[in-house]
Amino acid sequence: MNNLFEQVKQLTEEISKEWNKTDSIVSKTVTQMAKLNLELTDNFLELVKNKMPIAARIIARPVYERSVFLQFILHDRREISSRALLFYHSSRLRQYLWLNYILKDPTCFKNFEMEQKWFKKQSQFLKKNKKGTLKNWVSQQIENEKQAFNRIENMVNYCEVSHFDKDERRKTWYRLDPEVFGGNLKISTLSDVSKYVLNDPQNYYYNLFYGIDSLFTHGYLISDIFPEEANEFKIALLNLCLGNLKAMCKFMDLSVNQEKQLNLLTRKVKQLHLNKQPLRLTEFEEKLDDKKLKDKFKVQIEQNFKAYQWLENKHYNYALHILLRTINEQVMSWKWMLSNNSDKRIKLFALTSQIQTISDIYRLCVPNSKEQQKLSHLRRDKKDIYDELANDLMRERTIKKDKQKRRWFVLESNAQTVHSMHQLEHVLLPEDGEFSYLYANGFLSVHVHGINLELPYSIENKTVFLLAGVTDKNACHHVTEKLWNLFKSEE
Repeated sequence: MNNLFEQVKQLTEEISKEWNKTDSIVSKTVTQMAKLNLELTDNFLELVKNKMPIAARIIARPVYERSVFLQFILHDRREISSRALLFYHSSRLRQYLWLNYILKDPTCFKNFEMEQKWFKKQSQFLKKNKKGTLKNWVSQQIENEKQAFNRIENMVNYCEVSHFDKDERRKTWYRLDPEVFGGNLKISTLSDVSKYVLNDPQNYYYNLFYGIDSLFTHGYLISDIFPEEANEFKIALLNLCLGNLKAMCKFMDLSVNQEKQLNLLTRKVKQLHLNKQPLRLTEFEEKLDDKKLKDKFKVQIEQNFKAYQWLENKHYNYALHILLRTINEQVMSWKWMLSNNSDKRIKLFALTSQIQTISDIYRLCVPNSKEQQKLSHLRRDKKDIYDELANDLMRERTIKKDKQKRRWFVLESNAQTVHSMHQLEHVLLPEDGEFSYLYANGFLSVHVHGINLELPYSIENKTVFLLAGVTDKNACHHVTEKLWNLFKSEE
């Protein structure tokens, strides 16, 4: 299978050179998307080979999202330019917005020496050149990107531009309303895009990557990974990378040899069937054992720190930025479950993990099957146990509103209130919580969702503060170091 991927990679790189003969934002957007997907898939295969399957699963998700977006851009020849440009401006807008949130209070990174120096130097440069403050400059770029996005949307009329009044980041840049654009196709969500471009009516890929895999991304899954599950992801990623290649080739004149290669690869990959994994309900039916759960989760966090170090040694910079987001949420969860009502928190965390997993497996089952019935009963039982445990920690209204039981960390007492991971990070990292959260959970979310393009951001030929791309690992390492110290502080 690894050999097949190498062949897909080689041919994609060849085709990308043809695309890049047209030096435009559109061609750069398309080829960068393909390149970053190949890079992460390569890293995924190596992580699995080196027995780091959890980190592998975490970096797989952006490949899925970016592949779906790339294939949507290339789906219709007439729409390639406009869709690519909408994606491009959405990507830049989101990165600028997260930088703007960080710049609201520069004191939040006062303990990050290198970032503080960079910020001061760039601020002095802007002042000297009479360009105002860095925050004002970034605010202007945000406005420029919004206007550029809106101009394209107004020209192509995929949907009403007013829709984006409630979607500042332009997360739904792909939106398509038939009442405005015509035709019968309606696209409002990533799930819609995925079904459409992957020809996947059961939404198997969406549930696999955006459902089950998101539990790893958000760091709240305590579970084993079996070899056949890793194999399932290998096949899925290979199919996505081949789909990207075919989409890039669709409107090109290929050489006889390239045509031959593509047809051969298509036949070989088609022979690799995606097998739905057998249900393993034993671990869900067992009584929750606090010590066993705690030990397993601790090992998973240690494995991710080890994987981070391995990625750093290999200079796999993009993958380590993605992994940091998960490590951040894992460490916050770990410290909170140890320090606040630990007997209940550990169980609530495990139940959250199980309820989400059961829901995702449910969606992958045959509709109205015995499997679904069994899972439905199991999920209801888990939710009842969850609600009973949560009663002493949060208000009844909060418990009822949280239908999916994801807010296991909430605390509502006379002494202290914690409603979000953002607040929790302030509690656990009083000095550095704001920057650590905004950087790891926010700024890097652009990378985690496969939106980044790794194209330059500059002011007068100087790299913009924090926007040097994944080759700049300083902030990433500094946040990781603080998280490691926090993680080890109880020992």
